[in-house]
Amino acid sequence: MDPLPRTIREEVGRYRCVGDDESPLVVIEYRLVECHERAGMVRRRLGPREVRLQFGDALRIVDGRTFEVPATGELIRRID
Repeated sequence: MDPLPRTIREEVGRYRCVGDDESPLVVIEYRLVECHERAGMVRRRLGPREVRLQFGDALRIVDGRTFEVPATGELIRRID
């Protein structure tokens, strides 16, 4: 019987950003990866990406340079 897959969150990138009030923030982009092991080999199945503030708050992607905090509607812009 095959062991159950293990899901990990892999960091893809970090972006310097500013909030609506120009406060500096860091947005971290993650990808979920499902790891399956069989016969001593590990297969990685790439899943969806997600973005979060450095504090862990989930964000919504507005476009390639803008994110939104769903709970407050605050817009966060990339500066790098």
